[in-house]
This record gives sequence, C-alpha cells and structure tokens, in this order.
Amino acid sequence: MISINLYEILFQIINFAVLFWLLKRFLSKPLSDFLKNRADSIKNNIAESESSRNESERILTEHKELLKKAHLEAKDIRSKAEDSAKAERDIAISKSREESKQLVQNAKKEIDQDIQRAKQTLTSEAATLTIQLTEKVLKETLDKDKQTGLIQDYLERIKN
Repeated sequence: MISINLYEILFQIINFAVLFWLLKRFLSKPLSDFLKNRADSIKNNIAESESSRNESERILTEHKELLKKAHLEAKDIRSKAEDSAKAERDIAISKSREESKQLVQNAKKEIDQDIQRAKQTLTSEAATLTIQLTEKVLKETLDKDKQTGLIQDYLERIKN
C-alpha cells in the first residue's frame, strides 16, 4: 500500500524552497542580467542593421543617380562628337567640291589656251604656206599642169 510520510513531504517542501531560494538568489540576477544584456544586444544589432540597410539603400540610390548622369553625359558627348564629325565631313566635302570646280576651270583655261595657240600656229603656218606657194607660182611660169600640181601639193600640206 501507499503510505504517506509527512516527514518526507515536509522535508521535500523545505528542500524545494531552499533550492528555489538559492536559485533565485544566485541564478536569477545573473540570468536576468544575461537575458537583459542579450535583449539589449539584439536591439542594438537590429538598430545597426536597420541603419546599415538605410545607408546601403542611400548609397545604392546615389550610385544609380551617378550612373544615370554618366549615361547622359556619355550620350551628350557622343552626340557632340557626331555633330562635330558631321560638320567636319561637310567642310571637307565643300572644300573638295570647290577644289574640283577650280581644277575644272583651270583645265578649261588650259584647253582654251591650247586651242588659241593651235589656231595661231595653224594661221601662221597657213600664211607661210600661202606666201611660199605664191612665191613659187610667181617664180615659175604657170601652165595648167603645174597649177593643178601646186594646188594638190598645197592641199596635202594643209591636211598634214
């Protein structure tokens, strides 16, 4: 059967009370301080991580803005370079057109001068040949055969 021993129950209650008092006296304050310190540490870590996250977001936003500005500046520089290249190309084309017109004009002048010299030379040679032929005709007595031969000779000289 089960017997209840009061002495034992009382002794266990006193034992439990002493253990509880010892735990409270020696363990509760350090455990409470440890838990409080741990909670404070966790709160500080959360606050630091929040501020770090905010700082990271701010830096990320700044970098995005800087990158956007850099892209815009690069686009602007590229546009200016394209405009400058186009202007230089237009200038070069204009200069080359002017130079080609000048070359054509110079060539035309040279051709006109060559034509004038050729005309003068032909006129001079024709006059010389006419004078020579006239002298020949006057020196010789002309008969029909000689006259025909002289004219044919004159015509052959003009052709050459």
